[in-house]
Amino acid sequence: MRAVTKMCFSSIIVTTALVVVPATRAQRAVPAPYGLDEFSASLKLRASYQHCLDASGGATPGMQDCIDAEFAYQDKRLNAVYKRLMSTASASERIVLRNEERGWIVAKEKRCAVPESPGQGDIIDSASCVVTETAKRATELESRKIK
Repeated sequence: MRAVTKMCFSSIIVTTALVVVPATRAQRAVPAPYGLDEFSASLKLRASYQHCLDASGGATPGMQDCIDAEFAYQDKRLNAVYKRLMSTASASERIVLRNEERGWIVAKEKRCAVPESPGQGDIIDSASCVVTETAKRATELESRKIK
């Protein structure tokens, strides 16, 4: 049983290191080293994120550092576009956007939740999910017209 667990954990780490977005890895081809696949590029994930993951060699602490750095960037991006939209919106539009954002946060937390009794792979997958969902939301808001 222990060998199976180690093998599964190794597979999770290697797969997570190769694919920026674990939630959709079955739907996409593995990106070439040091490049972004079309999906990642469409979300405006930085190439440096993939470079960092590739350089981590699948080591959990290194991968977590990469994820933390990309999350900080994507969160800043999301907050900037949200503030721009809020600053140009009417009072009723601000209420709608605020409620939409609150709903998105709840959905993201549910979608990216760490399972009970998580392993290191679960923690990495959850953190990667948060990065991806944040980048998706920033990209979505950036596509909206600002008055």
